[in-house]
Amino acid sequence: MNDNAYPPYVSDRGHGEVSMALPGVIQDGLMFLFAFPADATRLQQLVDRFLNQPAGGAVHYTVVDPFVFLSFLQGKLTSGGEAVGWVEDRECAFWVLLEARTGANGPPRYVGWMPYIIIDNFEGMATGREVWGYRKGLGQVVLPADPQGPYDFAASTCIFPVLSKDTQGRVSTLIRLRGEPGAAVTEGGPTFQDPEALADALEAAGLQGTLGAVGGTPPLRRLLALLRNLLARQVPVVNLKQFRDARDSSRACYQALIEGPITVTRFGGAGLLWSDFTLALTPCQSHPIAADLGLQPMTRASFGLWMRLDFNVGPGQEVWKAAGDGA
Repeated sequence: MNDNAYPPYVSDRGHGEVSMALPGVIQDGLMFLFAFPADATRLQQLVDRFLNQPAGGAVHYTVVDPFVFLSFLQGKLTSGGEAVGWVEDRECAFWVLLEARTGANGPPRYVGWMPYIIIDNFEGMATGREVWGYRKGLGQVVLPADPQGPYDFAASTCIFPVLSKDTQGRVSTLIRLRGEPGAAVTEGGPTFQDPEALADALEAAGLQGTLGAVGGTPPLRRLLALLRNLLARQVPVVNLKQFRDARDSSRACYQALIEGPITVTRFGGAGLLWSDFTLALTPCQSHPIAADLGLQPMTRASFGLWMRLDFNVGPGQEVWKAAGDGA
């Protein structure tokens, strides 16, 4: 169906709107990004469940290397498509880098996928889920206000330790990341004013084996080379966008794979983080992050960095859409 054939969206701007018009805009952003070794088999199983199996071979996504990224972001969230205002935005997300192919012989392209996201404002959660299909859940996110630290990160949300009718959901810390006491970014070296310089520093550190026990392995060098390319341009992201059917909630009245770009509009500097960072994940059946991503319940980061940036999340496109009219 051509986009122009869709009916007009009935905007509730000025009437309690929570799902904003595109593009989504983050201003004055501060992002911390960490890499962790993971189990590629577990990662691929998760990708198959949420991306490959629904598409039935029309599009295929493959895990690039056995690593996941964890980001913490704070900034001002607003709409670039309508005058509304802005809200403070804090988000925590796990990222997986994937190679995507359309059809059996399509050329490869690289995309990111975020299987777990916690965000602290309803506008960002509703817009992300409804428009693109981002797997966003509402919660509380804590991160440093400055790259100098102290480095104490946390994300809390409603969790269910056991999935049963008798379990009461409780807000609890799900993700905790801490740097070693007293560490500061100034111990590690300079601030980089452009993405290329940051990519050079990352690649050099990886080749010298200074990023921890896995720093010199070929997968990490390959991953850093990929990041070098992604830092300088748009970062495509894929999501499974779906809505439960009102008549039969075990079915989806809409289901599609959406790919859309995250475009950096301002790069305000970045630096490497030289502290040892330890990630702790709370085990629970509602959010089995360690099992899904192939992580240890407690694990050390391979490397970390911070970036000041502004970015837009633009319109997406359906790379696959389920057939059916619900009749």
